[in-house]
Amino acid sequence: MGSKAQRQNQHAGKLMRKIAKFKKKNLDTEGLEKELAYTLGGKKRPEFKTGAEADARLKRRHSS
Repeated sequence: MGSKAQRQNQHAGKLMRKIAKFKKKNLDTEGLEKELAYTLGGKKRPEFKTGAEADARLKRRHSS
């Protein structure tokens, strides 16, 4: 399977090839470039809530 670094490098390489292919066809590459920035460490992924914090059923509304 390879080490984590190898898998990350493969992912980045595939993204770069896909971006080049999309640019040749004049397609939008904004999302791919954003993912490449996350992969290469240039940009930090946004935080998001998980579990009980994100479950709308568990939220209680208190009107004061």
